[in-house]
Amino acid sequence: MLANWVNRGRKDLLSKYKGSYISAITLFEFLRGIRDDKKRKRALRDFKRLYKVIHVDTTTAVLASEMYVELQRRGTPHDDDGDLLVAATALKRNLAVLTADNGFKKFRNLGVDVILTR
Repeated sequence: MLANWVNRGRKDLLSKYKGSYISAITLFEFLRGIRDDKKRKRALRDFKRLYKVIHVDTTTAVLASEMYVELQRRGTPHDDDGDLLVAATALKRNLAVLTADNGFKKFRNLGVDVILTR
């Protein structure tokens, strides 16, 4: 979502959520989605200024693995490790996940607050 905004020249949308927390996983996904080197460097600078990056720690990794197993048990598997880590980060810190990805809806059943932007 964020990289699409930058690629479409909509940096104004990035500042709409200034001061928000964001996972280091999201930072990675954001940067890899920007194809132009100059845009990526500028976006990283802006990103650091706008958001507070949360790093994945051991507790978060363990929680993500527990969420993975629980989703498997329920018959609703989710194999995207990045999504699991983002959801676990939010759950651990009692934060909401703001996303355009409908796949995150299944995390609601595990206690994650998911806000879909579409």
